[in-house]
Amino acid sequence: MILVYKSTSSVDNVANDEIKDKLKQGLTNHNLLKVLKFQSLVMVLENLG
Repeated sequence: MILVYKSTSSVDNVANDEIKDKLKQGLTNHNLLKVLKFQSLVMVLENLG
């Protein structure tokens, strides 16, 4: 399985570490995508704030 995660912010490494942690926890692809979408939304809202 290959995950491509692109971000224009400086939290790339943190996000990638979180992805690896979640993969280690054994989440399914579907759940992982939901988590990533939520995290992306949170990051956007934090940047706007």
